[in-house]
This record gives sequence, C-alpha cells and structure tokens, in this order.
Amino acid sequence: MYLWRHLRQLYGTARRWGNQGHLAVVLSVLAGLVPFAGAVLAFVLTADQRLWSGAGSWTGIALRLFLGLGAPLILVVLWYRSRPSRRAIRVYDWLGAGVLAYSVFWLSDALKGMVDHGQMGLWGQFLLEISPALWAVAGTTLLIIGTVYASQELTSERRERQRLEALMDFTRRITSMDYQTILNDAVRHLHHLLQADACVLYLWNDAEQVLVPVAGHHDEPVYSQAYITRMMAFKCPLGFGITGWVMRTGEPYISGDVMADPMSQAVPGFSRDEKSCLLAPIQVEGRRLGVVRLTRRGLNQFDQDDLDLAMSFANQAAMVIEHGRIVKELSDLSITDSMTGLHNQRYFHQLLAVEVDRSGRYGSPLSLVLIDSDSLKQVNDAMGHQRGDEFIRIIGQVIKEHIRLSDHAFRYAGDEFLLLLPNTGPEEAFAVADRVRGLIEEKCLDAGMRGTVSMGIAVLPVHAHDGESLLASADRALYESKRRGKNRATIADPLGA
Repeated sequence: MYLWRHLRQLYGTARRWGNQGHLAVVLSVLAGLVPFAGAVLAFVLTADQRLWSGAGSWTGIALRLFLGLGAPLILVVLWYRSRPSRRAIRVYDWLGAGVLAYSVFWLSDALKGMVDHGQMGLWGQFLLEISPALWAVAGTTLLIIGTVYASQELTSERRERQRLEALMDFTRRITSMDYQTILNDAVRHLHHLLQADACVLYLWNDAEQVLVPVAGHHDEPVYSQAYITRMMAFKCPLGFGITGWVMRTGEPYISGDVMADPMSQAVPGFSRDEKSCLLAPIQVEGRRLGVVRLTRRGLNQFDQDDLDLAMSFANQAAMVIEHGRIVKELSDLSITDSMTGLHNQRYFHQLLAVEVDRSGRYGSPLSLVLIDSDSLKQVNDAMGHQRGDEFIRIIGQVIKEHIRLSDHAFRYAGDEFLLLLPNTGPEEAFAVADRVRGLIEEKCLDAGMRGTVSMGIAVLPVHAHDGESLLASADRALYESKRRGKNRATIADPLGA
C-alpha cells in the first residue's frame, strides 16, 4: 500500500508540474523515483537468496524476476507520462535516463550475489561482473549531461526573464514620454538587450516614399561620429538593399555576412563595415510603419533567439509608435495653421518664451521678423477671396522653403506672419527677411497677381529686453516700413535711441 500510495502521489505531482512545463518537474521526479526504486529493490534483496542458487520454488524466482525487471519498466512509464511539454523536456529526459540507469545498476549489483556463478559460462560471468560498473558509468554520464543541459536552460531562462523585464520596463516608461523620446528609448533598450554595435530605427515617410532614420544608438568606439552623422542622414528607398526589402515584404531577415549577401547593396559613399545584421519589420495590423536594423562586427553574430526577441520588441514598439504618431499628429494640428502649414499664434508664444530664455542663458542674439501683407485687400477686391487665399498660401510656401532648419515660421493672424531666428544678429536677419520679401513678390507675379509684404525686424538684446518688448519693437519697425512706402524691411531702433 505504501508503494502504491507513493506512486500515485508522485504521478499526480509530476504530471501537474509537467503540464505547466515547469523545470521543477525534474526535481520532483528525482525526489520520488529514488525512494520508489529503493523500496522495490529492498523487497527483492530481502527474499531468500538461495532461490537464485538452485534451491527454492519457481514461483519465488518468477516473483523476484517480475519485481526486479518491472521496477525499471515502472520507472519508464512514470518518467514518460510525466514529461513536461515545454523545452525543459530535454533536461528532464537526460536526468530521467540517468536515474533509470542507476536503478538498473542497483538491480545488476544485487543479481551478482544471487546468481550461481558456477552455472554460467566465462562470458556470462564476465558480463555479470562488469554490468554494474557499466550501468553506473552510464548513469553518471547521463546525469552529468542532464546537469549541463539544466544549467544551460537556467541560463537561457534567466536571460529571457531579463529581456522580458526590460521589455516591460520599456512599456511602463513610454507612457510618460514624448514621441521622439519614445523612439530614442526603444532603440537604446533594444541595442542594450541584443548587445549590438549599432541599432537604427527607420520609419516610413509617405510623402517622400522613403525610410527615414528617426533614432539610432551606436557604439562610438566602433563607429566614428562622422560616420554616424552621415548614416543617420541617409534615406533608404523602398526595396533598396536588405533594409528596403524588409520594408517591402514585411519579413524579418538575418544576414551572417553582409558583404557577401547578394541582397545587400552598398550606400553610395559609404563602406560596409558591419559583418552581421538583423532586421525586423515594425507593423500594426498588417500596415508597415518601418524597420529596425541591428548590426554587429563579426560573422554570424545573430541567431533565432535574437530574432524572436527583436520581433517581440518590434511588435510592442509598433503599437506605441503608432499611438505616439497619432498623438503627435493631433498635437501638430493644434499648433499648425491649416491653410499655410506654418505654426500658429498659440505655438509662437510657447516657443518665444523658450527661445528668449535660451538667448539669455547663452548670451546669443534672437531675431524676430514681423511680416504683414501690403495687398491682400486689393487682391480680394479685384480677384476674389479664392485668389486672396492663394496669396496667403504663396507667402507661407515661400517662407517655409527659404528659411533655415533652425528657424521657426508662424502665421500670426490673418495676413500677418512671424519669423523667429535663433543665433541671428540684425544684419543676418535683414538679409533673410529681404530675400523672402523679394521672392514673395516674384512668386505672386508668376501667379498673375501683384502682391507684396512689409517687414519689421527686432533683435534681442539689441532692440528689446524680453519677449513682449521684442514683439513690440518689431511691430514699430513694421509700421515704419509701411510709412516709408511698403514692400520693404526695416530694422527697429536700438534700446535707448
């Protein structure tokens, strides 16, 4: 009854843990099999050993043979029925085989003392003598292999758990970040998790039909700053090289040797320094948003586990990126003028405070150009309001196309516009303003209308001491341009003049 009760408890526990795929099933079966096998063998060894040396009944011999040979069979059945369903099965099988080999070793060792050696031939005696040692060596070997596999599985599970924790940490952190910070943090986390030399995130630009690098993390000892800057400026066409192929097909890709890969294409003017690369598509509900590319020095540096992690990360990041993109679009709409695409008055006042503070901290000049139409009323009266709207759009288009990336343009109200020019003194601001003024006049003539603008220029700290007085100085300079005949730019008077 003890044996049967112990067997049922062991089987229930092992099967329950085995269904869960838990590594602890190995320990449970080891803990249960050893006393079970010991109990069976103890029963065999306590019987009358003379039955094996020629005396005794055949019934006793048969009983002992059944118990002795049945013990390993029972172990096999219990072992097989309790096997886990996940990857711990490899560890379980090796350790279980070791336990089974040891049970046969115990049985073989017991048989040595119960068999009449005189009735056996030379080879039979030899085999009987060495069989316990062979089974002991086999069991030890199997247990060592199982232990090695267990160590590998524990290391792999620990690594996977660390990666999962990093992924969860990333998901928690991004809820409080702005869009660009989300992109930068995603790239930094993936670069760290996969221990890559470089990680670049490309997002698809519908307007230009290219993949644009929006965030990157590089190991500077591996890549020079000049190389990083140039690579982050490269826009990848659809289908170009491995990156373009992944975007076009939506399939992940691992290249163990980039230079020898037939799908790889060199970027004009760049050397292909990386040896291995891994690329994963970023997509939401079948709609591809971009590609994440990781590189390492050396051949065949990425494996399937790396790809699985990159895909999991890309899928998680895709939802966040899509959400961030929508939020950014809504935010842009709230600060953007729909007719011209320039920023609106609301955003001007937010940014003015920031730029004034920066100018004060670093002692750099900040120029403000106030632009007002000279002829919107005449165009509306003579040609209709649709042409008047076209005139406004022409002003906005010329401003957007002919200012620097560091400059900011706004539609302030109606036919009034503003340019905010950081790190720009009076002479440079006048040159920018006068060039824009002339181009607006030319563009209007090309469109079949006569349209001009007047401008007022003020510079912090030359003409004002804060944002409010800067706008007031520019307004006075604009009034002076109007008074002097319009279609011109005027610099405000210095403070105290």
